[in-house]
Amino acid sequence: MLMTEAVIESHRHLLTNEPTQDKRPAENLTEDEARLLSDLQNGRWGERRRLEQERIHWPSVSEELNREWMRP
Repeated sequence: MLMTEAVIESHRHLLTNEPTQDKRPAENLTEDEARLLSDLQNGRWGERRRLEQERIHWPSVSEELNREWMRP
């Protein structure tokens, strides 16, 4: 959850560098999440970049969780 291009773009200023980056594909991701991971691994936002979930704006997290859990 929250592994979307919109989240990366809106929190781009919070991206950090990883000393080393795991290039293996992750399991159990949606197609969109897998594509985003690949974009990060391939340097779309710069080399060895990551967004730590702890840095995401908490009101955005609450809104997204409410949207996901309150779907009819």
